Amino acid sequence: MNFEKTIRDLAEAHLADNHNVDGVRFVEELLLLVSQVGQVRCSLPSDGKLRFEASDRVVDVELGRAKTKLRMLCARLSVLLNEAGQETMAVYGGRAF
Repeated sequence: MNFEKTIRDLAEAHLADNHNVDGVRFVEELLLLVSQVGQVRCSLPSDGKLRFEASDRVVDVELGRAKTKLRMLCARLSVLLNEAGQETMAVYGGRAF
């Protein structure tokens, strides 16, 4: 499995089009990837980029409205955790950015 190609393909399919973002599907697919590689972290290294990290692998993906999309992904993960009965999650670490 090629982590970089998988992340880029997922981002292209579900996040690239600013008018047709499917964050729910992206998170579903990302969770399948997590089951294969372990932990995956996502951050905003600069305007217009999301960074995905797993072990020693790092992939930067250029996306329009990257901060908005990261917030959407965090919100989806929060919903999934709450539905699974986990403690309430403080989205964005409890602060807006």
